[in-house]
Amino acid sequence: MTKEQNNSPEDFLAALAEPSPSPAAGSAAAYAAAMAAALVVKVCRITLAKNQASVALVDLSQAAAARQGDLTRLAEEDRTAVAAHFQLRKDKGGNAERLLAEMRPRFTLIPLEIGEKAAAVGELAAEARELVWSGVRDDNVAAVLLAAAAARAAAGLVRANLRFLPEAPWKRDVAGRLAVLVDRLG
Repeated sequence: MTKEQNNSPEDFLAALAEPSPSPAAGSAAAYAAAMAAALVVKVCRITLAKNQASVALVDLSQAAAARQGDLTRLAEEDRTAVAAHFQLRKDKGGNAERLLAEMRPRFTLIPLEIGEKAAAVGELAAEARELVWSGVRDDNVAAVLLAAAAARAAAGLVRANLRFLPEAPWKRDVAGRLAVLVDRLG
């Protein structure tokens, strides 16, 4: 799936359902968390439009919009990294093994970043809970739940990736960050 083909939710879902390595769970988690962020932006904007002005809501909306952009970018990075990883595993010749070794840290860090950003979105939604207009609280609850599910899915991917990687200093760092993420998720 090229970037040009990924212009709609239908295109992404069709590509996700294909029997190919990419896009996969990391991209799906990133888009789920991006949707949660968009819901946070929405509930903040609706509340602000109801003349319930609040600096905190403006700040929450801006932070959620930034996470939405980060997560959308990470979805594409994950798609590209997964495709490259599986292509290199198929190639088996020349520089494939060296290139695979070089990309392993990034291949593992992308879902970790997705999980961390998704957890941040959940925290923003939790912060917004008592500030938003009562008529949009259900959308805010949905944002909390989507973000948590996305963060847990991403953490599971990191955990799975770590099991198959050789020991290296960066692996210990990733494992430490994963432990912090899991603690944040409760």
